[in-house]
Amino acid sequence: MDLTNPIEIKQLIRSLDFIPRKNSGQNFLVDARARDFMLDAAELKEVDQVMEVGPGLGVMTEALLERVATVHAIELDRALHQYLFTRYADHPGMTLIQGDALKVDLKSMVRSGADILVSNLPYSAGSRILYELAGPVDAPRKMMVMLQADVAERVSADPGTKRYGVLGIWLQTFYNTRILREVPATSFHPQPRVSSAIVELKARDVPRIVVKDWPLYQRLIKVCFTQRRKQMGTILRKAPVSVRCSIEDLEAVGLVPSVRPERVPVEEWGALANHLASRSRTDA
Repeated sequence: MDLTNPIEIKQLIRSLDFIPRKNSGQNFLVDARARDFMLDAAELKEVDQVMEVGPGLGVMTEALLERVATVHAIELDRALHQYLFTRYADHPGMTLIQGDALKVDLKSMVRSGADILVSNLPYSAGSRILYELAGPVDAPRKMMVMLQADVAERVSADPGTKRYGVLGIWLQTFYNTRILREVPATSFHPQPRVSSAIVELKARDVPRIVVKDWPLYQRLIKVCFTQRRKQMGTILRKAPVSVRCSIEDLEAVGLVPSVRPERVPVEEWGALANHLASRSRTDA
């Protein structure tokens, strides 16, 4: 069966008595060129262990199994999981997990060697999966993913742009990110209402900024972007105690109190977090 042939895909879906759910982001890739471009760009080696979230009908899975030693696939939908189990049960390189990727211990999988993520990520959870996977420890060394276009823009957004925010800052702290190619809605069945994009994330040798307290760094960014149109001085003067600071604190790291969160680069978020962490230790 050709899993990139829309006619055959429709027949397969009917045979499974399966109805794709939009709210779960079940839009199956049927574009062989986009898939192969993505896999070529990932520069996979035969010895690699790859993690795939949301394999769906297996269009990416099948091609991955031809290229790498092991594929660890996590599928939430029980019907799709059963189909994949039946199709690939006898393949020695296939590990299949039925469950929610946001509840599965993905970090443990990375520690066990599955340190590359290659996925057409579900629209409904793609950004959260990337956010949870990234971090200072047990993070994939490479992620090659397909995301809806607006999420892809958030991943790689620069300061001062409307898409710049929590997701981009967190990911860019640990990864070099870039959008490689747009993928039109016609490349999927059923067709989504929006286009997608292929995004490459390559882990930096060291984080873009070395932070003393990573949870504090996360809290600081999240608090500020809940009020992204306000000035930093205004936001942080009334913020929760752990990230509350004065104009003097902002000026100590070179930040103008009137600046808005969307204009603060990654390095300055790190500098402010480190200043707050040092202040907390002094107060203690």
